[in-house]
Amino acid sequence: MAGRERVKTVQAFKDLIVWQKAHDLFLRVAAIVESFPNKRGAWVVIDQILRSCGSISANISEGFGRKTRADYEHFLIIARGSRTETQNWLVKCSSPASGGAEDDQGIGGEMSEIILETHHENPVAGA
Repeated sequence: MAGRERVKTVQAFKDLIVWQKAHDLFLRVAAIVESFPNKRGAWVVIDQILRSCGSISANISEGFGRKTRADYEHFLIIARGSRTETQNWLVKCSSPASGGAEDDQGIGGEMSEIILETHHENPVAGA
């Protein structure tokens, strides 16, 4: 089989590239919010950011665990919504009024990759 690339079989949600990227994004965002001010308003925003960002990979993994391709695709749609919500909160935090810098961590590009991959991800094998 010279010249033929062996394709890795997806056996668990952790094998999905899109889940790996969403998980890495969550870890980066969690590290970023550690630098937010220790004030009540910031706590509310941090909670929303972490919930919505955590939902991205959670919905990808939940969809993977469902029985049908249609179920998986439905959860990818929900993951895209969570990704957009996370982006919304990050935009709010990066506005000049909040004292933040516009996407100085490169998060926007990673989120764009995730949204594209939720459109193209190969769902559950055999579904």
